[in-house]
Amino acid sequence: MSMREHSAQQQDGYGSENANQLLSRGWVEFREGFPEAWNWAVFDFVESYHAVYNEPIIAALESLRVVWKPCECSKARFGAFAAEKLSRLLKQYGVAVFTPPPSVSSFPAYHETGPRFYVSITQAALKHFGTAPQPPLAISKVLLGHPEDQKGGLRIRGLGWALAPPGSDPQDLHSDIWGDRMHHRLDRVRYPHFLWKPDRNVKCTTQIVPGVFPEGNVRAFHYDKIQQVSATALLVDGEVLHRGGATSPTPHNTHNAPCSLANLWPSTLSVELCTPTGWKVWMAGVGGGAPKKVQHLPMWHMLRVHWEAQQCPAGHWLTRCLTQRRDCYCDKCAWTLAKRSTIFSCWRCNYTECRSCYSETQNTTMTDDLPLLLAPELPPFEWIAVPGLQALQKEQSQWEGPKKITELEIAVPIGSSTAWLHELKSEIWHFNSKFGSEIRLAGARLSGLSTLVPEARKELQCLVKWYESKAYPQREQKQPAGSDPPRHSRPSFSSSWHRSPLRSRSHRSLAILNDSSSRPGDEKRRIRQTLRLG
Repeated sequence: MSMREHSAQQQDGYGSENANQLLSRGWVEFREGFPEAWNWAVFDFVESYHAVYNEPIIAALESLRVVWKPCECSKARFGAFAAEKLSRLLKQYGVAVFTPPPSVSSFPAYHETGPRFYVSITQAALKHFGTAPQPPLAISKVLLGHPEDQKGGLRIRGLGWALAPPGSDPQDLHSDIWGDRMHHRLDRVRYPHFLWKPDRNVKCTTQIVPGVFPEGNVRAFHYDKIQQVSATALLVDGEVLHRGGATSPTPHNTHNAPCSLANLWPSTLSVELCTPTGWKVWMAGVGGGAPKKVQHLPMWHMLRVHWEAQQCPAGHWLTRCLTQRRDCYCDKCAWTLAKRSTIFSCWRCNYTECRSCYSETQNTTMTDDLPLLLAPELPPFEWIAVPGLQALQKEQSQWEGPKKITELEIAVPIGSSTAWLHELKSEIWHFNSKFGSEIRLAGARLSGLSTLVPEARKELQCLVKWYESKAYPQREQKQPAGSDPPRHSRPSFSSSWHRSPLRSRSHRSLAILNDSSSRPGDEKRRIRQTLRLG
């Protein structure tokens, strides 16, 4: 390779070579840090927050060490309560602490041995940037090389840094996010992940299984294929199988500086991105992404990266027009547009943007300036004393709570037919539509109850109680002389639906056809009833 070609590759960050390695192996190593052509204000933003907030957060986590281990009756991760407790104190600063997959033992069955922490500053970045500045062209060449990814801008899934207590075992193998059988990873990288050390003389401890993208299915033999990276900075595909390595109980001090908590706790800075094709998978609510029912919550919001909207990726001017069909969608936000909606489109490239995305990009305000940060003012740790420690442990047991009920067995009334089951399935479907739940009915067993809020759980109990007292035919119950027969009230959401116009003739005819409780000789009567209702 000539000196001119080598200089050109250094300027663009080895674009094509890095893109091929990232797609095939799942990661790219940068032994001396990221190239200078990759300098981005977002990276500087993470480093500025890390310099100010890292030590106070580590000191708070150390003071909460006594509640790292979850209660015996809880299925919470190691350190989950400590992270939640600290997140409440840091909420006003736009900082939160989460618990990624924990540390596990180095031998099968890989039991959990301790916590890992992740400090997220995504909310602070949303408030500071509004819309993040566009990345350098060298980064775009690596991440947006596929034609489908050139139809929209990047998004930032998360910013922050990972923390590991000293003397921790390796982390559990995992993928950050993945698709499903309808959204396989094929010929592009959808969730690139930048990792680097704040000290350029320290190497990352990340371990990766090369070329393995299991879509959430981790097998025992994957642990035998782990490779240790040896670089200061990494570009990783979020769908590849990886984990944080073991940490030393003694500090790694390269400059003979005084020992501090920051030296004891190794940290790795992180910026996670989402490409336009990855955004479509995210909106589908599959894999390791957020389900649709919680995507509106602030903790799942993504930071938009500036994208020039006056022209398409090929440089053609966008023209204003109206959609002629109902199946059109915006290439930037993946939102399906109604018929005769205003869009800005390039017919030559088949590129479309909705009105909100076009207007938002034109009116965006960006800044490359870094915020002036002060150390967070955390209240005194009252739990260090014995009375405060007892109150903290009581709070942990209440927060983690008893074991949640995930399944429920329904007592099927004696003499009930399949019509009872068909109607119950219909009621469960409308219950899920109302509360956004994912309850499943298999036989007489309900599953998926762990995510129900108290209001929904109470209403489901009323629904199950009503159906357990109902049968086809209704079972006879002995009543005292002179008393009225018992009346069972159906839950309000169900009765309102049965009185609505949506309960049309087609619904009733379909219920008749699906009722397999009748004898084979009743086929003609079934057809007559269907024709009469139609």
